[in-house]
Amino acid sequence: MLTVMDTTDDTATAAPPLTTAIKKEGDLPLLARLYVGGVITAGALVFTYCATHVQVSQWALFLSLIVLSCLASTLKVRLPLTRSASTMSVSYVVDFTALLLLGPEQTVFVAAASAVTQSTLNVRKGNPTYRTLFNIAAIVLTIEFAGLVFGWSGGGAGDL
Repeated sequence: MLTVMDTTDDTATAAPPLTTAIKKEGDLPLLARLYVGGVITAGALVFTYCATHVQVSQWALFLSLIVLSCLASTLKVRLPLTRSASTMSVSYVVDFTALLLLGPEQTVFVAAASAVTQSTLNVRKGNPTYRTLFNIAAIVLTIEFAGLVFGWSGGGAGDL
C-alpha cells in the first residue's frame, strides 16, 4: 500500500547550506565583522609601523626572499577539513626563514607580498576584498609577534 503525505504551507524552511560562501563583509554576523575589522586595523597599524622603521641593508636577500615567497605561495597544500576546501601556503617556510635572516620589520613585507599572491593567484574563485585584507593582516601580525617573542627569548636577525 502506497501513501502520500500531505504537506502544509506552514512548514519551516530549511537553513541555507553551510557551503554557501559569504561574499561581502556585510553578510557576516556583527561580532565576526568586528573581529575581521579589528584584525585588519591592527595589521594595518603594524604594517605602517614597519614601513616607517624598516632599514634594509641586504637588498639582494630581501628582494630574493620576496620573489621566492611569492613563488612558493602559488604552491598550496589542501587541508582536510570537512566543511571547506581550505589551503595552506608553502610560503610560510620562506616567511619564517626570512624572519630568522632579516628580522620582523623586513619580513612583514615578504609575508605581505606572499599573502597578496596567495589570495589573488591560483584561486578557484576570487576572494572578497575583506578576506584578502584579513589574510594579509593576519600574517603581518603573526610575523611581527613571532619576531617579538624571538627577540625577547634572546634571538636576533641573522642569529641562527
